[in-house]
Amino acid sequence: MGRSDELMGELKNLSESHESISAAMIAKRGLEGLMMFPDTFKEDVADVWDPLSKSVNGILEIVSKFGGYGLKRSYIQILGFEVYFKVIADSDTALMVFVKTEVPYGDVNFISACLDESSMRIMASVLPD
Repeated sequence: MGRSDELMGELKNLSESHESISAAMIAKRGLEGLMMFPDTFKEDVADVWDPLSKSVNGILEIVSKFGGYGLKRSYIQILGFEVYFKVIADSDTALMVFVKTEVPYGDVNFISACLDESSMRIMASVLPD
């Protein structure tokens, strides 16, 4: 299995780790990266993808500028979505999940923990042995 397949598997696992997670992706500025967008998410986001993607790209620009300075995570609420960002190893790349509705505080902590665990597995899969 190639790296891309491993990463897509991790995104699939992440997107299935909590019922409120609609989609997951690994990306950097310009939305370059891998996405796990189930058909249901594509339908939910179709009408708002343009402004949502511009907002996400804006956060990724911040990740690009400040990831090397210790920025670990970020979060935005926009257009009926919550987007959680976890910077991958002080880089210009982030792991993120899209949530369609507001989630209770305990669930936010769980989602953050899932992002932390996934980012560690992602780093383990891309770092040389």
